[in-house]
Amino acid sequence: RLQLTNHVGLVLERGIRTLDEHLQIYKGQLNYADHLSIAIRLVHIVKAAHDKDVVLMDLKGSNVMLFECRGLHVFKGIDLEGALQVDKLLDDSSFMATAAFMAPELLLHKKKGVALKAKKSMDMWSLGILIFQVFQSAAGLTFWTALEIDNNDESIKSAMAGGKFTQQSIDVLIEKKFAGPANTTVRHFLPKLLQIDPAARFTIHDLDQTSLLHGGASVSATKLYEGQKVLNDGQKKIIKKLEGISEQMEESFASLAKHLDAQLHSIQGTVLRGNTT
Repeated sequence: RLQLTNHVGLVLERGIRTLDEHLQIYKGQLNYADHLSIAIRLVHIVKAAHDKDVVLMDLKGSNVMLFECRGLHVFKGIDLEGALQVDKLLDDSSFMATAAFMAPELLLHKKKGVALKAKKSMDMWSLGILIFQVFQSAAGLTFWTALEIDNNDESIKSAMAGGKFTQQSIDVLIEKKFAGPANTTVRHFLPKLLQIDPAARFTIHDLDQTSLLHGGASVSATKLYEGQKVLNDGQKKIIKKLEGISEQMEESFASLAKHLDAQLHSIQGTVLRGNTT
């Protein structure tokens, strides 16, 4: 039971693990359809933000968490404190994200006094990097290690500033790593995300029109890989029990909300009458 106190409590979902952890645990066990399902879900996460003119600014595997809801497992974006409205001026904190997922225009921005605004295209680069990593997880490759660049902030910034890779080298890498008919969908859209020139990158709505979301995937985006094992009787009982607890909590919170609402109206009425005692 909930006890009313002078403290405010915040109840959040409990995550199972991050996408990075998920890929590590199931390294070598995920197939193309599993990877594609995760990629589709990542697109949905970005689309949800961009539809509200919000730029995530720090999309990466450790900021995507797997949650369970009534037996289904769904990835969701977390750690959104760095997210910004589109066209909001960036401050120093915006440049503290992980370099491996930062768009080139952020990594190369060194001119002091020159304003840089949050753009949706910044997330699209990060999305491309993350999707590349998902599909190459069995090989343990990231975008940067595949380019033979150490996967640390200094090496990446140095390579970017020194012009050690070009758009052509990115396109060649994708053709090489995603060769074969099974990878046609990914090979088509990934180069559109990993464009050094932000103006040339796909928007989330461009991506929405590709076969990635329309006919290119045989797996439902809402049923992401969690081993895809049949639940045994013990697991089913646990899930049913948790569902019962969830319903009880909802009822308790509804009762608490009514109580607090009544108190608020009482306080407002007292203030309006001029009684401040």
